[in-house]
Amino acid sequence: MTEKLTSDKHLFPDINILVDLLAKRSPHDVPALKLFSLAKAEKVKLYTTPLSITTCWYLLSKNAGADSAKKAIKAMLNFVQVITVDESCVRQAMDSRFKDFEDAVPYYAVVDDETIGCIITRNVRDFKESAIRIKTARKYISELQLSLRLNRTGNATASMLVFHRRILIPVT
Repeated sequence: MTEKLTSDKHLFPDINILVDLLAKRSPHDVPALKLFSLAKAEKVKLYTTPLSITTCWYLLSKNAGADSAKKAIKAMLNFVQVITVDESCVRQAMDSRFKDFEDAVPYYAVVDDETIGCIITRNVRDFKESAIRIKTARKYISELQLSLRLNRTGNATASMLVFHRRILIPVT
């Protein structure tokens, strides 16, 4: 039986984190892989939106083909829960002070969800007006004091490395 996760362990990886992982964008894929390793170990729960999935598919398929993109996203879906984006999220985003609309829409989906305690992103400055915690993957992982088998070089468990090497695709 898994322990009940607190809100600080319910995480929303921003699109840049997802693409870093799926496209194996070095060196940013290492902390993304660690986040997904934590999800696999059921130490955190990851969430995404349909918009993030379609954006990932577009970026991956453009560079590696539709079949590879579909395979990578199907694998990713084993580790994330998809949350709702509705008209309210879009309207709030349109009325917000966010500089980038594409960041505002998922932000309001996260806020409306009320389960997620932190957005994980490489671009913290994009969320200056946030009412919830925003952290980089590196910072979140460094603050998390869990005894998982994540070694100093950034490699994770063997099964996650297989996931990363075989399923995910390079994007240039």
